[in-house]
Amino acid sequence: MNKVLLLLLFVVFLGGCSANKNAKSEFVKGGEVRAEDQTTVSLLNQIRRKLGILVESGIPFLASGTNSFQGSSEPLYVVDNFIVGNSFSEVEDVVNSSDVRSIEVIKSADASFYGARGGSGVIKITTKSGK
Repeated sequence: MNKVLLLLLFVVFLGGCSANKNAKSEFVKGGEVRAEDQTTVSLLNQIRRKLGILVESGIPFLASGTNSFQGSSEPLYVVDNFIVGNSFSEVEDVVNSSDVRSIEVIKSADASFYGARGGSGVIKITTKSGK
């Protein structure tokens, strides 16, 4: 009787474990934001989640960023490969947080592609409708 009970518990345990195999697993690349996160998370909080980002007074800054030649310490914002500017408030007006596909933080030499305006780093945002 004890062997039957033990076997039954074992079968139930294995059945429960195998049910997890059918669960949907989702892999998200480092620069991407999951769709379910986008609906409830503001653009600022999506950017804040990125490695190397500090937020002061509601404005994101790159932790290792330095002041650009123009005197701004805010990073350059690029949305769907179009330069928006060095002001987060401008980006908030243009980008709907639920439309964000990915956010990439570009620092140092890689940001030099954007010239002096990218001197404090670049935050590149790709939307679902962007390329």
